[in-house]
Amino acid sequence: MIQFFTKKRRKGFTLIELIVVIAILGILAAVAIPRFAGTQDRANQRANQANIATLRSAASLAVAENGNPAAAVTWTSAGNGTAPHLRDSYVTTWPTVPAGQGNAYQVGIATDGTVTVTQP
Repeated sequence: MIQFFTKKRRKGFTLIELIVVIAILGILAAVAIPRFAGTQDRANQRANQANIATLRSAASLAVAENGNPAAAVTWTSAGNGTAPHLRDSYVTTWPTVPAGQGNAYQVGIATDGTVTVTQP
């Protein structure tokens, strides 16, 4: 018996199926891109906070081991602050400021042992 109406097997996707998939991918991209856009900024902020905490810890360690300074001490990235020998003993590599997070760090140690880290 001869079949007049044979079904052809189609391989591939129809145009409508492809358009639907592209639309779904577009919607997902529209939702995901703004969510991840601020990721680098937040990472730079957290890296900056970690650098400040590290410098504060190093200065506090210097105070704990050497006692309160007789005069205020300043550490800078260039090493041209007061008591650079102390700075070099406690900070082997001075941290760089992450992009968009201000200027170089400056660590101050007061005569009462108070440690401040600023970005002038």
